[in-house]
Amino acid sequence: MRFCLIFVVLCAAGMGVAQSPAANSSEHSAASAASSDQSIAPAVAEGEAAIVKSDWKTAETRLDAWLAEHPTDARALFDAGYVADAQNRLDDAVGLYRRAVAADPKSFEARVELGLLLARQGKLAEARPELLAATTLDPGPAGPALQARAWRALAQIDEQSDPTAASNELLQALKLTPETPQDTLLAAQLAESAGQLDTADAAYRRMLTTDPKSKDATDGLAHVLMLQKKYPEA
Repeated sequence: MRFCLIFVVLCAAGMGVAQSPAANSSEHSAASAASSDQSIAPAVAEGEAAIVKSDWKTAETRLDAWLAEHPTDARALFDAGYVADAQNRLDDAVGLYRRAVAADPKSFEARVELGLLLARQGKLAEARPELLAATTLDPGPAGPALQARAWRALAQIDEQSDPTAASNELLQALKLTPETPQDTLLAAQLAESAGQLDTADAAYRRMLTTDPKSKDATDGLAHVLMLQKKYPEA
């Protein structure tokens, strides 16, 4: 029933598929933080202003100088981690995000960005607790879009090992932000894993109405039709 419920929720969202606004959430969060909090240190404010402009060198210089004297400033550590992440210095970013979490365990942004980065690196066992912790925290200026991204990442992590947990996590994401094509595909795959072949069939077909060239949806539908012993007429 859980997988059928996911598909009902997806259908209720309508045929138009909205792209998740969380894709550039870190930039948006940094901009919001810089404009909403006038009490931060000038060096950190300058670093965040540089982040908004994607001026990584200036941001790194300002933040590194501040952190040399204030090594447990959670906000500056998060900002420095984001700068490293944006420059593809992933090990540095992980270390800075971990320091930000240690300095402030209730930092939503540090938790979620650490979890997402670890997931991108394939370190799923390390990513999961960070993402799960993030879903329990107030997202603040980051808003529900980034929290939904954490739920989606959890669903992808749990897809193979715990489809029931994955379905619950996908539902949580759908409560926060509109459906994405990846949601429809994941719902189809979860339904297929659970043996809900009619639901999977419908979800794959729905995915193909929005993206007729989707190889994952095409292959998934072909596999479901084979399991259903539904073959095209000669």
